[in-house]
Amino acid sequence: MIRKKSIAKNNKGSAVVMVIIAVALVTILVAILMIMSALNLQMKYTERKAKRNFYTAEIAMEQIRAGLEGEVSAALETAYMSIQPTYASYTPVERETNFKSRYVALLRKGLKDTVDERYALNRLGAYLDPGYFDLGAGGNTKLSSTSGCKLEGLNSGLVLKGVKIEYTDAEGYLSIVETDFCLLIPDLKFSEYSLLPDLFSYSLIGSRGITDSADLTKGKISIENNVYAGPDGIVLQKNADWSFNKLERVVCKGTTKLEELSTLKVESTGTKSTNYWTDNIFLNSASASFDGRIYVADDLTLKGESSRAFLSGEYYGYGNGTELNADGTLKDNGDKSSAILLNGLNSTLDMSQLSGLFLSGRASLGTGGTEIDKPETGNPLLSGITVDDNENIPMGESIEIKSNQIAYLAPAECIGVFEGTALIGKNPMSAQDYRQLLTYKQDTANYPGFEEVSYQVPVESLGRTLNDYNADSSLKFRKIFQKAGNEVIVYYYLVLDEQNAGIWFKDYYAAQQNKLDTYMKRYMNEVKLNDKLSRLILGGNIVTYDGDEISLYNDDKILTAEELNKLNEEQLSYMKTFAGLGCKLVEDYDNLSAEEKTRDIFTNLVMESELPVIGQVYTMDIAEGSSFICGAVTSGDYVYGKTQHDAGMCLIVAGGDVTVSYNFTGLILAKGTIRIDNSAGAVTIKGNRENLIKMLQHPINPEGDTIIKTYFKSGEEYILEGTSLQAKDTNSSDKYINITDYVQFANWKKE
Repeated sequence: MIRKKSIAKNNKGSAVVMVIIAVALVTILVAILMIMSALNLQMKYTERKAKRNFYTAEIAMEQIRAGLEGEVSAALETAYMSIQPTYASYTPVERETNFKSRYVALLRKGLKDTVDERYALNRLGAYLDPGYFDLGAGGNTKLSSTSGCKLEGLNSGLVLKGVKIEYTDAEGYLSIVETDFCLLIPDLKFSEYSLLPDLFSYSLIGSRGITDSADLTKGKISIENNVYAGPDGIVLQKNADWSFNKLERVVCKGTTKLEELSTLKVESTGTKSTNYWTDNIFLNSASASFDGRIYVADDLTLKGESSRAFLSGEYYGYGNGTELNADGTLKDNGDKSSAILLNGLNSTLDMSQLSGLFLSGRASLGTGGTEIDKPETGNPLLSGITVDDNENIPMGESIEIKSNQIAYLAPAECIGVFEGTALIGKNPMSAQDYRQLLTYKQDTANYPGFEEVSYQVPVESLGRTLNDYNADSSLKFRKIFQKAGNEVIVYYYLVLDEQNAGIWFKDYYAAQQNKLDTYMKRYMNEVKLNDKLSRLILGGNIVTYDGDEISLYNDDKILTAEELNKLNEEQLSYMKTFAGLGCKLVEDYDNLSAEEKTRDIFTNLVMESELPVIGQVYTMDIAEGSSFICGAVTSGDYVYGKTQHDAGMCLIVAGGDVTVSYNFTGLILAKGTIRIDNSAGAVTIKGNRENLIKMLQHPINPEGDTIIKTYFKSGEEYILEGTSLQAKDTNSSDKYINITDYVQFANWKKE
């Protein structure tokens, strides 16, 4: 029999295989985990390096931002302070506009490249810390611009477009940041300011006035710091030669008066425009040149022969027939109506360099001061006749030529009219003719309806009646009595309202042009006006003459109620500014006390009770390096000459008059008149704020226990500030400025 073989089942060794497989799997998993961990570690390392690079690049941007904040701060301060000296020259809106334009201009100047539309990269690079950021060739930082360094101006400020930083660390990691820098304009409010004047910006403060030597031979006077003259005004004696330059303001509470052959030159330098405030300007065969902003409360008058006035900048004749009450309200005063008067032969008025002309008033025929013998004083020609005091006659011109006064005589055919016939028919007339006119007027039985001046009779030359200029029944006539040797002449003048006066003169000139031109050319050598004025405000007609042709211009525009109200507000602001400067050298008249508004400027600034007694003069010296500066205080007069100059005299406070006969640097404050004695040669007057502030802190009386600041009201504030013209606002949120708010990033990108 055959036997079957069988293979026995045996699983020995299988466990080894399973272990090997398991180990392999574990090894693979461990390897994967290790690789993933290594990759993750590498990624985190790379990310950390990238972030570090990025933040380093961001730090560079922050450093540039900090540098720009410095630029903003400097521009803000300079623009802000530049507004203060001319604070009252503008409305609040204009102040803010001027501040913004100056602020942006200063930023642009500090950041621009060779052209205004590009910023300078090297300027931005200078803000980076060279210890961290190397901008040199092969350095770790590259500063560039993706916009071609475009410097863009917007209503909100300036934008530096596409500033780009590329930073590479020591291991070669690169980070790129790009942004725009927005430099915003601070929204400042210029609503109020301190009532302490900027005293040390002045060199001469004459509470009564300022004048020079009466000698015919004398040197030139040059004044290079602000000036104040009181109600006696600034008077240039015969042959005087004065110049005001490098200053911001002249305030003349009275008349700026130039006598025969004298010369005055007011210059603005660089970006600084001189503001000249005065009640009147009067040239008597003299010459004056004004460059800047000229504010005249009343008239500019050219009299004598060959007087010349050259005006450039802006001229504001803001008087409109009213004047300011102490409480800030207005009252009528027809004499305060600003015009330019050419009352002298061969006068020259050159306004070709003006950018703005503001003449809100009309000229008046000046008869108010004419004296005449009344019947009670024994003038036989007027016996039995009532003679009223002469009054000024308002005319229709803002620039008036003396010869044009004949245009306002009532037409002869309108004088003494009965039943349409002129029984007198003369204007002017003698006292005898006037007596006859009164006889007709009083004889109502034989001459019923007799008209002293007829509004119904046609005026032949005009083809119209006087009633055509009398729509609102405001037309009147005024009689003027004047002496002519032993005779008395009677004139009948028309008194028209503002609008009809302008229309009347325009019609009269059209009818009588040849006659008036002949007369006017005697008084005008030249009257020139810029035909491209940016602003022209007129209360009446103006006449120009180029040496060949005479032209008449009238601004016929009728203002709306809103425009008229705005114009009146502007005029009122000028009145208040002039009044405030005249009382205390500040623009804010409304916030002055009632006492300050009635006192002279010396009393408002100086503690008069502290001044030494009459006859005593306190002086003091301060060592200043190898030299000295000194001051003098007295309640009487003071004389300054070469001896005082050599001693370093820079502050004089006098309760009387001060005479200056040598160059002076500092401040003279006199209760009386400052007389510059230039008979021995030229005299130059300058300012020095730094020395004046030092002076205030030192004793001056013999006992040494009274320092100079004691003589000034609020003297401590002058020491602390050195000036007081600092704007403030009642809204506390506007008192502080965070500069970082005005430098911002925009369009931020990173790579």
